[in-house]
Amino acid sequence: MTETNQNLKNAAETVGVIKANAEAVNAASKARVTFIEELVSQSERITASVAGIEGNARENYDVLEGTSSEVRNIVDDVQLVINALKSSLDNAQRMASALQAFEQRFERVGLISDEITAIAKQTNMLALNAMIEAKRAGEMGLGFAVVAQEVRDLASSTSQSANEISELSNELTGGIDAMVADCSSLQTSMSDSVATGDNNLSQIAMIGECIDRAVSQSSQTAEEASSQSSEFASLVGHLGQLKADTEAAIAGSAKNIRLAEGVLKALQND
Repeated sequence: MTETNQNLKNAAETVGVIKANAEAVNAASKARVTFIEELVSQSERITASVAGIEGNARENYDVLEGTSSEVRNIVDDVQLVINALKSSLDNAQRMASALQAFEQRFERVGLISDEITAIAKQTNMLALNAMIEAKRAGEMGLGFAVVAQEVRDLASSTSQSANEISELSNELTGGIDAMVADCSSLQTSMSDSVATGDNNLSQIAMIGECIDRAVSQSSQTAEEASSQSSEFASLVGHLGQLKADTEAAIAGSAKNIRLAEGVLKALQND
């Protein structure tokens, strides 16, 4: 074998190696393009899903924000009602205290009426005794007897008035007792209403706090989804560039294969 033939053989072997490497690069690049295309497709689907999550989160945020505002209005309204109930309860308690004070005064009036009745009875007895003595005195006691009769009549009238006052006092006391009982019942009912209102207000406030946390979470979710969507969009862009570079490598390796085949043909002809 001449030196020229040996050089041609060596060159052919080298070109064969180059061609084999170019074919390997070409095959690997094609596989990489397929993989990149799948990544791009998956990334685009993920991006769309993340965008949907962001949209839902922002929609939930709007709904929850409106609900939170309504809950705050409800809390304010319930608080106003509770404050009104507490004010009415204070008024009812003052009314009950005033009625009880009136009742004590009417009881005192009843006692005074009883004292007046007792005095009137004693006065009547004294007037009766005076009339008896006046009759014994004969003509000397006629004038005194007239006075004694007037005193007796006055005592009788005073006793009757005292009895009427006592009966009226008893009626008023009974009416006041009924009003005090009604006030007590009203106070109990209002106290229960205030307690129930406070409990409901506390529960509504807790619901409002939960909604506020949900609002905050929805906002955070939307922001995170937006950030992830941007990252995936950037990733898709990088994958697109990588695909373009890989396709360029495929084109380059294919060109190298053709060149190598051309060189091999030339060497074989020689």
